[in-house]
Amino acid sequence: MRSTIVAISVMIMTICGVLGMYYTNRKPQYVAKSSKQSRREMLQLKQLAKMTQEQKNEQRERICMQRVEQYQKLEQAQIKGLRVVVDLAFAVDQTIRERHSIFKQLGCAYGYLKVCPLDQLLSLQLVSCTHELALICALRGVLSWKIGRHEEPLEQLYDARELVYLSPDSETVLTQLDPACVYVVGGIVDRSVRKGQTKAKAASHGIRTACLPLQEHFGTRVRTHIMNLDSVIIALNEVANHGDWVRAFKRAVPPRIVRRKGRHTK
Repeated sequence: MRSTIVAISVMIMTICGVLGMYYTNRKPQYVAKSSKQSRREMLQLKQLAKMTQEQKNEQRERICMQRVEQYQKLEQAQIKGLRVVVDLAFAVDQTIRERHSIFKQLGCAYGYLKVCPLDQLLSLQLVSCTHELALICALRGVLSWKIGRHEEPLEQLYDARELVYLSPDSETVLTQLDPACVYVVGGIVDRSVRKGQTKAKAASHGIRTACLPLQEHFGTRVRTHIMNLDSVIIALNEVANHGDWVRAFKRAVPPRIVRRKGRHTK
């Protein structure tokens, strides 16, 4: 009994130490974000101070109703939305920092879905979400998200014939979405992507691949054909609603990926 308690204590101390190192390295960024958040909160407090009690009550009720409606949309999306799967099988070879980056990007995507005014939302699913990722899921609040979470790998949950694995290395360009298909996004940090990684994974399981039409819409202005996980999810949700890739990329793609018009490289 005593040895079990000691083992658990050592494990907890190790986890805390690793997380402490991770957040220490991120401290400057965290401070900057906290400062920005504080200014936003101060502005909100000033606005509230100018409101009457009746206006405050009305605002509270309105926000509450909006949240209820959005959660209903998210629940409905799980049943009827375009199916998008995030493959977390790559996590076994990732560092803790890379795993946190993946879930941070997933958080950005889910944050977008929570406030998205468009009529339809994606049915977002996580596969290979194993017990090894349980701690990060708990820290990031994933357990409360209105999405599907599955420990099983992709190939056990879906028929390969209905899957389309999105890969920047694919020769097939995705021009329009098919509601009958399940679109798979690799859970890989954009800066650590190795060439052909997702394409090779798809080929090993007999899954067809496709790439998003970045090059087709931006041409030589594209700095990189690799997009963040959240950018891909947002773009897919946008196109599923209005079918316009240009409009979708304007909403989803960060400015760093696309050069301004009229700016030429040497």
